[in-house]
Amino acid sequence: VSAECVAQCESADEHGSAPAPTSCATDTELELAADDSLPTEDSETTIVRNNLGPGMATFIVCADGDRRVVKRARWGLIRANTREQFSPSLFFRMFNARADRVEVVHNNLLGSKHCVVAFNGFYEWKRDVDPLSKKEVRQPYYLQHDKAHRGPLLFAGLYDEYKNPETGEEMTTYTILTVDSAPGIQWLHDRMPALLTNQDEVDTWLSAKAPRTELCKLLRPVDGSLAWHPVAKAMGSTKVQDESAFAEIKLPKPPPSVKDFWAKKPATVKSEPPLPVKRETAPAVVRQEQQGELVKQEQESSCGAASTLSSPVKQEPGKRSGVTQPRSPPRGTKRPKGQTSLASFFGKPTSKK
Repeated sequence: VSAECVAQCESADEHGSAPAPTSCATDTELELAADDSLPTEDSETTIVRNNLGPGMATFIVCADGDRRVVKRARWGLIRANTREQFSPSLFFRMFNARADRVEVVHNNLLGSKHCVVAFNGFYEWKRDVDPLSKKEVRQPYYLQHDKAHRGPLLFAGLYDEYKNPETGEEMTTYTILTVDSAPGIQWLHDRMPALLTNQDEVDTWLSAKAPRTELCKLLRPVDGSLAWHPVAKAMGSTKVQDESAFAEIKLPKPPPSVKDFWAKKPATVKSEPPLPVKRETAPAVVRQEQQGELVKQEQESSCGAASTLSSPVKQEPGKRSGVTQPRSPPRGTKRPKGQTSLASFFGKPTSKK
């Protein structure tokens, strides 16, 4: 059996609200049973959909005793006990159902009318807020198995038989169960379809013979096997049925915001050229070479003669060389007239008689 389907629409809970956009996808050939004699209730064995919306027909697999039966069904559950006038809007009320409330809302279907829906992938809408306009901005993404996990995605669902009270037309309708998003795609959305990952889970879900606690354990987030890419927003319309609905696109770079303009930029440190290294030289040492023995130097002047002995002197750093301090004449030396000593100049004043 070949079933090629896509679904796109805002996700709705059992009461018609729309908390999450959940969809289903594309272009695959599905082997829904091990034997080739799988019965079908419809002569049409191929449905081509690249963009499925509520009310559109797909194939579902359900159990009839020990057999698996492929049925043609419309997406969007309409219960058998619905008595109101038929309208296409009825398909939009319960095309998705929360798994954590299924025991309350769909108590009559849980444990009896289980189905599996196979798709190549599904769509989710990522919601953001534009920093300037403060308006909501949405971008669709297409999710499918990664290269390591080939094959279609198998969604757990519930179905029912509905009869149009006006025309008497009978149709099979179904809903897809949703769970909290797996950690790997929580950045994208808070809900995802309940995926069945192996043959044992498919058999357990379709048979519906296990206790409800065991059945509900199958409805959990599945992570680690999905890959995704952005797609064009045109897929938001189910009129788009070609492969462009799930073709990967490149997202444009977001324009700079006011916050980015006023954001503090890290200070740039200018690299200064290294300062030249000054090589310090040892202080010069002034030496007076001694030639022979000590030489007696006599100094004679008009103010007296004083003899000094000169000896080799090692000049200390920072002192000027060749400068000698003046010395007082020795005692007993008479000073010339008109010249007084410092001691007499600053001596005690003579008292007046």
